Amino acid sequence: MENKCKQCEFYLAAKFKKPTIEQCKEYAVSIGWVNFDAEGFFWKQESLGWTHPNGRPYKNYKGIIQTWYRASVRRGDIKPDEKTFKQKFEENKSGH
Repeated sequence: MENKCKQCEFYLAAKFKKPTIEQCKEYAVSIGWVNFDAEGFFWKQESLGWTHPNGRPYKNYKGIIQTWYRASVRRGDIKPDEKTFKQKFEENKSGH
């Protein structure tokens, strides 16, 4: 079992670059999730060691955020057609 942990640590160090809270927030907004709790997400993943529930290390933080987004849409917490501030700004800008 100890050998597996060392492999996971090596994999995480070699493949996964842990994002900052700001990077998480920026990515969530870019996919349309304006009210994303980036700090809550970051610290939750930090407590789990940035690993999947099955023990495998994550490859990319963006995939985790997308999964959380889809789950929130399914639960009805957010509407998938919400527009980001940036999208609304671009629409208003082009209308003038």
